[in-house]
Amino acid sequence: MTMRPIPATGDQIGQYRVVGERGRGGMAVVLEVEHIESGDRRAAKLLLPGKGNEPLARRLLREHRALSRLDHENVVKVYEVGVHQGSPYFVMELLQGQEVGAVVQDWQQLPPSERFRRARKVLIAVARALEHIHERGLVHRDVTPSNVMLLPGGRVKLMDFGVVKEPGDDLTTVGEVIGTIAYIAPEQIQGGLIDARADLYSMGAVFYLMLTGRRPFNARTTAGYMNKHLHGEVRPPRALVPTIPELADQVCTRLLAKRPTDRFSSATHLLHVLHASVPPGPSPGQVGWSPTLVGRAAEMAHIRTVLHPLFRLAEGEAVDAPTGCVLVIEGADGLGRNRLAAEVDLLARRHGLSVTRSRALGDDQRAFEAFRPLYEDELANGAAEYPALLATFGDARIQAGKRVERYAVMKAFAQLLANGPPRLLVLHELQRAQQGSIELAEYLIRNLVSTGNHPITFVITRRASETDDDTNDPLLGILTGERTGGRAAERVVLEPMSAAAVEELLLTVVADSPLVRPLAARIHQDGAGSPFIIAEMIRALVETGHITNPQARGTRGRLTMSLEQVRRGSLPVPRSLRDALKERLAPLSPNSQRVAATLAVSQDSLGFELLQSACDLSESELMVCINDLLRARLAHERSIDGNARISLVRNRIRDVILGQTTPDLYRLINRKLGEALELRYQRNSEVIVESLARHFEEGGFPAKAMPYMVQAAKKLITRTFVSEGLLLLDRALTIEPEARRFFTLDDADRRRAELQLERARALSHLGDWPAAREAVRCADDLAQDLNDLHLQTRTATELAAQARRHLQYDHALDHLRRALQLAEILGNRRLQIEPLYEFGAIQWSRANLDAAQEYFNRALASSEAYQDERALALGTNGLGLISMCKGQSTEARRYFEQSMAVCEKNGMMDRLTVARINLIEVYHLTGKLRKGLDLADRTVAHAREVAHRYGIALGLRYRSLILTDIGRLVDSVENAEEALRICREVGSAEDILSVIIVLIRARLVVGQGTEVLPLLQEALEMVHIADAEGFQPILHVWRARFLAHSGQLEDAHSAIEDALAAPSRQWPQQKCRLQLNLARAYEAIGETDSALDAAEIGLRIADACGFRYYAMRARHVLARLQTDETTRARHARVASALARSLAVGLARDDLQCFLEHQGVKRRRTLRLGLDRTESTP
Repeated sequence: MTMRPIPATGDQIGQYRVVGERGRGGMAVVLEVEHIESGDRRAAKLLLPGKGNEPLARRLLREHRALSRLDHENVVKVYEVGVHQGSPYFVMELLQGQEVGAVVQDWQQLPPSERFRRARKVLIAVARALEHIHERGLVHRDVTPSNVMLLPGGRVKLMDFGVVKEPGDDLTTVGEVIGTIAYIAPEQIQGGLIDARADLYSMGAVFYLMLTGRRPFNARTTAGYMNKHLHGEVRPPRALVPTIPELADQVCTRLLAKRPTDRFSSATHLLHVLHASVPPGPSPGQVGWSPTLVGRAAEMAHIRTVLHPLFRLAEGEAVDAPTGCVLVIEGADGLGRNRLAAEVDLLARRHGLSVTRSRALGDDQRAFEAFRPLYEDELANGAAEYPALLATFGDARIQAGKRVERYAVMKAFAQLLANGPPRLLVLHELQRAQQGSIELAEYLIRNLVSTGNHPITFVITRRASETDDDTNDPLLGILTGERTGGRAAERVVLEPMSAAAVEELLLTVVADSPLVRPLAARIHQDGAGSPFIIAEMIRALVETGHITNPQARGTRGRLTMSLEQVRRGSLPVPRSLRDALKERLAPLSPNSQRVAATLAVSQDSLGFELLQSACDLSESELMVCINDLLRARLAHERSIDGNARISLVRNRIRDVILGQTTPDLYRLINRKLGEALELRYQRNSEVIVESLARHFEEGGFPAKAMPYMVQAAKKLITRTFVSEGLLLLDRALTIEPEARRFFTLDDADRRRAELQLERARALSHLGDWPAAREAVRCADDLAQDLNDLHLQTRTATELAAQARRHLQYDHALDHLRRALQLAEILGNRRLQIEPLYEFGAIQWSRANLDAAQEYFNRALASSEAYQDERALALGTNGLGLISMCKGQSTEARRYFEQSMAVCEKNGMMDRLTVARINLIEVYHLTGKLRKGLDLADRTVAHAREVAHRYGIALGLRYRSLILTDIGRLVDSVENAEEALRICREVGSAEDILSVIIVLIRARLVVGQGTEVLPLLQEALEMVHIADAEGFQPILHVWRARFLAHSGQLEDAHSAIEDALAAPSRQWPQQKCRLQLNLARAYEAIGETDSALDAAEIGLRIADACGFRYYAMRARHVLARLQTDETTRARHARVASALARSLAVGLARDDLQCFLEHQGVKRRRTLRLGLDRTESTP
């Protein structure tokens, strides 16, 4: 192959004509070029012909991309990029000057003062270039004398960004900078995390060369250089050249420190020390001073790396890597978690991202409240078009009386974000939020980031555990990925500020002097490295005159302390974070402190009228107080729906204020807040019922707290936050004895009964059956004593439901008869709906299908009359069960689909899962395996989305069923095992038995006989208390088959007799299953005629009901048992045809697996190019 030549003089590259070659290196040539139209002279960097491999091409394009993001007088400018004859190139400004490395020896002939002046000037110029570069997340990684160009007129340019480190770039440079190994930082050699301070080390080595004419280290080999960088001690420049100024010597030595933390913390810090930094803003003694973010170079480098794909996407680049992620910023109080998050916010906005910030609400029980700012930010983008969001966050009049399901809100937020632009969502102190907000965060991360790869990043600030034990941390599932799809969060753990960082912060306020570094060390020690405390200490030094306020804007103050005072004097230093906040609160007037305390107790932003009412202040008095709090930076104001609202700036401020609030004042404020909120929302209390419950409870007003607690609990339970609702109910039960003193006796008993009834339902949902029974019995006893027929109807219905779950049907029927009778006396048809459904469920469990159908129809009629969609879903699901158990598969499918539609519309996750698995059963029976598998996959995925463990177990159970049908046996066993693990934790005995049966079936097909026996024994022990579906005969038949294969034929025969004598369900699907299993058992003990009879019965049932899967299985058995060859062949042909029919629509791998599992071969007919199948002999 002929190698392409380097373009010669006169050749054209893009819009440029080559003038000549300026230089070349190992990978590229630099050409002087002239723009054809304008005549401008520039330089083109072209990848050398023959070097066009991907890594080098990427490196050159990375250099262009990095330079195109920079615009600084001390950085070489870049223009076009392109490809010339297959080699990439880019065009940059043409620099006419000399490299530092070429002039250093000439400088040695200059007077020392001039030499040092020039070295300082170059150092400042390069530091400014690096400051600009580092602010954009880049690290040069190759600052050397040959990459610093001195131009006429004294200008300095940093160039050659060939090995620049971009965020997200893992390229190491150890093997790529051999020619400049004399200037490489120790951490680059060690392969550690590289941040901006690596460039400072290299700059120190260049500065050393400029000062002394020598490199800091000399060696003959690369290994020798590396060893000296890592372990060698730098000889101070003044030891070589005594005339070097002391400051220059100190700066150079510090730049060359082995540990990054011992160097300057940033290029800006270096410029401060060189008295060359930009003019400062307001001082700590002036309004508006905000401490600069310092000392977080490593953390910001990590953050930029994590967010780099998202930033590139936001800027319009094509990105292959995942763009969404979870970033957790964690650390102890005062270490600047929220300050760093604010910097990330600013960084994201610079890259064009949409950013939403929210804060946690402490123990406020309002679900999803941490996501209110997201709703408000998205109002202009159609957030109000989502009914669930509008009902949760919208206008109070819209929220009134609305019942919103948790999943509906989660799904709406997910759709809102998925349809939106790349976004950064900052969740401050999420671990303090109500559980609903945490679960919503988990859901969004799971579905948008872990599995959906949407361009959304969640930035979460978290208070680190003091014990390093995160076991009880509410964010554990997010940190580990256990509850967010397996993708662990990226964690940025904040350590205390370094002394160098404190020095940099101090230098933003005071001019450099010999006292600054020891004072920074003292502040660092006394402030324990806490950025917040350290900032407060600097503020205190200014306020007490130890640092003078600058005389003019844009200048820095000066220290008025002696070295002795710095080292041993008493500084105005807050001793802790709490002390620092107390000092800011101390100057406030009593009224302002009362307003601050009210905001702290509220835990939320308050409108002007509410705040005025709760504080008993006039309008003018309140305005003065609010202004005081704003000036002290203790509170901030924001507009929500056009109304001004005031809240505290940080949670820790709230904690300090509450710590100073006396118990009497705390109770009084809570009570006043409760009364103000109650008056404001008199006709719409449901909107803020959680706050009312809390304020009246904390205010020592149990008579009002208890009913609001019950109301809040019902609201949570309606949204499927059952555990959270139960906690509120238990709290209400705790204060009930004190509250009942304020009610009449009957009213007190009625409220207690209502409370216990709600507890019973919540406890039943969570599977705590004994506690649920005790609660409902207590409620029923009170209802009887009160002679309250309405309440008695409800308690009787709940008693019946609990009895039915434990298969105590006679007791359940007694309770239901009483419930219906009472509802009839009251003339309340709506109260009849649930008892009628329970009647139907019991009749179904007893196989009285006609009676069950009648009850379901009556319940359905009442549901439609009252437009009760929840009851409608129950009724249609019940009628679907009846149809399925009568062998009416088409009707069953229609009812289940209706039930699913209602459940999906109303976010009824529990009922939706039940309807889905019932439909999967129909698909299994009728052989629609692809539909069954797809629906099972959706059921499991949906349940995992919302972390609904019981739903996951049900979905896995039926997925295992379909997978066994298909022949994916390993997957089937794994699914069933996972379902069983979950059911043993959260399911009833009936659920456990059902999953064990599916697992036994899968293992029998796999041939895992030894694993089957203990499961079979467990199931046989459970059938007497938990067999609602009539599996007992089938279990005995499976036992017979197991005994037969073990050679115990007499025992096997006895087991078959037990099966025939066992109670069974006369449902077609169970009868068909039993007959086919009997055929296999009879075959195993050698009774072929009985086996044939059973298989024929099973086939007749399957054909009559359209159970095509079981018809195929019956034909397989008959083909194996028949002795007549013609009959045997006929059954084999039909079985093969059924198998081919059932395989239609399956994925390629599943189709092959299914046909092989059913003994049907596939062969290719080459002439026609078609796949054909045939039955195996």
